[in-house]
Amino acid sequence: MNPRRRRNPSKVEPPFLAKLYLEEVRYSRSIHTFNNYQLDIERRFVPYLERLGVDDIAAVTRAHCAGFISYEGTRGVSESSIRKSFDCMRRFLNWCVESDYLESSPAEKMKPPRMPHAMRIGFTREEVQALLGAAKEARGFLRYRDYAIVLLLLGTGLRAQGLLSLTVSQLTAPDYRAHHRLLVREKGGRDRLIPVGRNSHKALQAYLAVRPHVASDALWIDLRRNRWSIPPSRPCSASSGATPASTT
Repeated sequence: MNPRRRRNPSKVEPPFLAKLYLEEVRYSRSIHTFNNYQLDIERRFVPYLERLGVDDIAAVTRAHCAGFISYEGTRGVSESSIRKSFDCMRRFLNWCVESDYLESSPAEKMKPPRMPHAMRIGFTREEVQALLGAAKEARGFLRYRDYAIVLLLLGTGLRAQGLLSLTVSQLTAPDYRAHHRLLVREKGGRDRLIPVGRNSHKALQAYLAVRPHVASDALWIDLRRNRWSIPPSRPCSASSGATPASTT
């Protein structure tokens, strides 16, 4: 028996395992994460193995993994995309180990591709004014909502998940009233305590004053009085330069 195989002495094909793994990802991760994993594993890594004639997961070697990453580099994709492909490949193979299809992962001791530290360039004064001006073009209470969102993103660097997790209760809690700070859970389940500046605080209070009374404790609501959400294709963060859209 191949030393890499654990539970299954018979051949197990990578495409079959990729489908099993992606089903787990579909129900445990966001649709955005699922789409990324499907692209890198089912449409890139597995087809690469098939082109090499690898039809058994236990036959995958470190050389195959390294070759896949090198091949990705020849396609002209960005370095961040190559790093993402490496991470997806490694997580898939780790899942094969955890699910008893492999004794060990061929990518276990591989180092991720080196990534240059790109400099993040902040918004210019004109860009900030344009964002704030666009926020004020909304109708009714949405004008106050969008303006508060833009100021909060610019002042704190919140991600979309952290922004959408905010509640009315947080803004009326004694700790916020005393210190103007919010405990936010962001990507990866990490908690972050963020201070809220004077202008952002004023904008939040102005929004609360006109926010319709609804049963939901969600801070941001739309015209239909439902919890406001951001479509996956329209990320919203201070670093992306995206302006929150008024939901109608």
